[in-house]
Amino acid sequence: MTTTVNVAALEQKIRAISKVMIWLSSLGAIALVAAFIYVGMNDDILTSFLKKSATSGSSVYVLTPITRTLSLVVAALPMAGLLYVLFQVRCLFTGYLSNDVFSSSAAHRLENIGIMILCLVPLRIVSNSLIVLLATFHNPPGQHQFSVSFGSPEFLLLIFGGMIMAIGWVMHQAALMAEDYRQII
Repeated sequence: MTTTVNVAALEQKIRAISKVMIWLSSLGAIALVAAFIYVGMNDDILTSFLKKSATSGSSVYVLTPITRTLSLVVAALPMAGLLYVLFQVRCLFTGYLSNDVFSSSAAHRLENIGIMILCLVPLRIVSNSLIVLLATFHNPPGQHQFSVSFGSPEFLLLIFGGMIMAIGWVMHQAALMAEDYRQII
């Protein structure tokens, strides 16, 4: 049984989804930066985050200007990684919008997205641990905390990052094979 593909309808769907994804990735990046700035300036929210990140024990957090600044710098690392992912997503769908769907550049962007999502796992673990340590740095002896956690969000990041990276790698190989085929013919 042969199936015919309505190429024009498919291209229209790709363009429609691409426009939505370009907007979502752009708005997501803006919201992420705005939320980061808001949390960084709000003691109550920052302390609430620290309580969720900390292990049982002391809930005293002394946020001096230095520890706050260092905590924000450390928290900026995984945020920068997420912004890079959103930028790559935006570029990927911008390419899709101009019909650059099954190319090496689209595959390369998918690989970059997957690799960065995988890199976010250790970045999140280390940054959360350092932030709790910094926030309890000025506490009296015996009330310092160091918290390391690996949960469902990190596990899902590993799964999805690996999957996206593999899809990008397969698409990259397919694009190279298609290019070789075009050169032969």
